[in-house]
Amino acid sequence: MYRVNEIFHSVQGEGSYLGCPATFVRLSGCNLNCPWCDTDHSEKEFLTAKEIADRVEYEKVIITGGEPTIYDLEPLLLELKKEEKDDAGDKRDKFDG
Repeated sequence: MYRVNEIFHSVQGEGSYLGCPATFVRLSGCNLNCPWCDTDHSEKEFLTAKEIADRVEYEKVIITGGEPTIYDLEPLLLELKKEEKDDAGDKRDKFDG
């Protein structure tokens, strides 16, 4: 199970995928306590890798936080890869936003 703050769909605003539609998965929790951080770390839901993958709408998926590396992301990444193969372009190439 993953502690999830929110899952939303938007346009990537930085990096090499700037301007691409993406699904953002914001995980909860952090072990760093950075003084400048303004992130809401509260969990809103507890979701399985499959439940998260089922909410993905776009090919690009950004896993953010909190601090995502405190989680074992392998099950989530494998599920996302599986869903990508299962959907094969179904709804992943559109952007309504």
